[in-house]
Amino acid sequence: MIPRLRLGFCNYSLLLLIVVLGTQSCNGRFGAYPLTEKPLTTLVSDSGTLPEVKRARDMDVNDVIQYLNLHEESSWIHTTEAELISLVNEFDDSPEIHELVADYYLTIGNVEEALVYNTKAEERGARSTEFYKKRAEVFAALGQYGLAIDYLNKAVKINGNDPDIYLSKGEVYLNMGDSISSLQYKSHAFIQDSSRLDIAADLAYLYARHDELDKSRNLIDLLIASDYRPKEMKKLDASLYRRKGQMDQANAIYKSLLDSGDTAAGVVLIDHFKQQNLHDSIVHYSTLLLEQDSSNLFALEAKAISFDYKGYYTSALIYYNQMLDIDSLNQEAHEGIRKVKGKIAYLRKLKEQKEAIPNFDFLAPKRNELIDE
Repeated sequence: MIPRLRLGFCNYSLLLLIVVLGTQSCNGRFGAYPLTEKPLTTLVSDSGTLPEVKRARDMDVNDVIQYLNLHEESSWIHTTEAELISLVNEFDDSPEIHELVADYYLTIGNVEEALVYNTKAEERGARSTEFYKKRAEVFAALGQYGLAIDYLNKAVKINGNDPDIYLSKGEVYLNMGDSISSLQYKSHAFIQDSSRLDIAADLAYLYARHDELDKSRNLIDLLIASDYRPKEMKKLDASLYRRKGQMDQANAIYKSLLDSGDTAAGVVLIDHFKQQNLHDSIVHYSTLLLEQDSSNLFALEAKAISFDYKGYYTSALIYYNQMLDIDSLNQEAHEGIRKVKGKIAYLRKLKEQKEAIPNFDFLAPKRNELIDE
């Protein structure tokens, strides 16, 4: 959230940040007073980074917690590991700082170190709902799903109305291969907060997985109407039509996606008609795909193969050569040209052999000559 500012612009930028975040409170997890009650300018070093270690003893722990919280909000993009280690060593008694450092390691993918500092936070008294949710996330990332569930259950005891807890439990059970329990917990999360479209999307996939297609489609319609990941939801909708054998409806959805610029939908259509061996349709949708992406090798090859199949060898060579214009080392194009030229040479040889055969014109005797005999 806070960029690395040079001295002279620091105060103004931080004041602006305070105005923007003025409604956010850190009482629940990151300190004893709201963000706006104390100025943060005293927390910034001359380089605009985290406080220097030599100044850390002069700062209040709540100031440091709030400052680290800002870094957490910005996904730690302005933070170095060395700075964090210096601070956590200086404020070793603070569970909140250990918790924040654990979040840093989890964000960068170092789950083992995240567990180390998360455990230190618990040893120093961390007991909040958010802490238990984060600790469950760490254990889930390590594949220790039983412990993840245990800590999510502790979070439920503190706040049973938090939909994210049930959503996380659903994710853990899904990772364990128990999609039925996952569906139950994610459904409960959606009951807790039916405005959460991310949960609705998860449920749409889970209902589809369990062949509850009508329930899945109801959520898909809601999500598309809400403009939530519309392309993804339309593709899920098309897959449901295909599962029911309604290919025309599915293809119509993919066609609309292709018309809107989704080239992946064009690939799906071409693959579908390849399976049906319908080369006219392959040529048609390859042409539409090339209108969106003129250098699409998949579409160029599909047209070349179809023209080869239909005996239009000159056209096949044109598209294979277009592939080589894009990728001169393309093996499919070189192999395709070799095969087509082989067919052309074979047909030319047959024609030459046919033309070389003598044409004997045997005249039948006239009728009156037969009578005279």
